[in-house]
Parts: sequence; C-alpha cells; structure tokens
Amino acid sequence: MDPQELLAYADGTRYAPYSAPGELAHYSNTGYILLGLVIQQATGNRLADEIRILVPLALDQTYMGVDEELPGGYIPGHHVLGGKLVDVSPLNTSWAWAAGGMVSTAVDLARFGQAVFACELISQRSFEEMFTFVPSVKPRLEQGLGIYRIGSTNGELVGMDGQGAGYVSSMMRLPSAGVTVVRVDEYGTCR
Repeated sequence: MDPQELLAYADGTRYAPYSAPGELAHYSNTGYILLGLVIQQATGNRLADEIRILVPLALDQTYMGVDEELPGGYIPGHHVLGGKLVDVSPLNTSWAWAAGGMVSTAVDLARFGQAVFACELISQRSFEEMFTFVPSVKPRLEQGLGIYRIGSTNGELVGMDGQGAGYVSSMMRLPSAGVTVVRVDEYGTCR
C-alpha cells in the first residue's frame, strides 16, 4: 500500500477525536506514516534508506520489510483466517510502513532497547523529552514519544509493543531493576 492510501483511513471526517488537543495522548499509526512522509520529503530518499541506526548498532537482522521478502531463519507467523491457522509470513508489510513495517529478531530488538535506554541514540535533552509521560486515553497507561509507561506489581514498566500479521513483539524495561525483557512470538502463542 502507498502511504497516501494509508492516510486516507485517517480522514478527519470519519473519526471523532479521542480528546481535546493537549488533554490526552493516544498512540497513532497515522502520526508515524506522516513522519515517514516528512523524512522522505526532507531527504529525497526512501524511508528505508534513512533508518541509519542499523549499521552502527550492528542490527544485521533488522530491515524495512516493505520491499523485501522474509529471508530464511525467521519464525513463521500464523494467523487464524476462516477458522484455519494460516502462515502469513510472506505478507508484505507495506500496510504498516513507517508505523511498524520493520522486521527484526529478538536479539536485534534487545540491542536496540539497550541503545535506547542507555541514551546511545539521541541527546540527553531528546532522551528526557522522549521519556516525559502524559496521560493516555487508555486507563493506567501514560505515553511518551514512541513509548509508554504502565504500572505492574513489580514497579513501573517502560517500553513498547506491537503486532502485525502473524507476530507479536514487546520490549519492556523495569527501570528500578535495570532489566529489559524482549519477547517476539508468533501471533496468538504463549511461551
């Protein structure tokens, strides 16, 4: 799908706002699609060519899955369609594009998490802005920039999760213990 097609779903006449501006935060795939278009317009390059953290962090198993087929070595993803479990691994992720069209492994995701939480990727000022949380439209959840914070019985967890056709991933950090957990599963499985 073309990013413009994705934006058509966000037509302001079809959906009412979740809250008044500045009142609550809400994760927005549409916002990431718009950001991807801004990056492409500003650089004149494809979004995949502007994801510059892959080489310095040695994220060798991470790529933008929009234009490439899934290489060997990845866990196949399944989804229940029509009452049957179907391998959806070969699906093109263009429907997620800048909002989640990346393909990765648990090892690469853990390395990325380490870099984020150790402030290796951005300046201290940007890090502080990213980790400034505001109330969310979802109960018990607060949103930062590209992350969320939620309470647990062990303390506050900070991170992000996502799901796509056949897969579910989560990277959560328990700052009080200095522990980060990464989980990547086939959709609908528990391990």
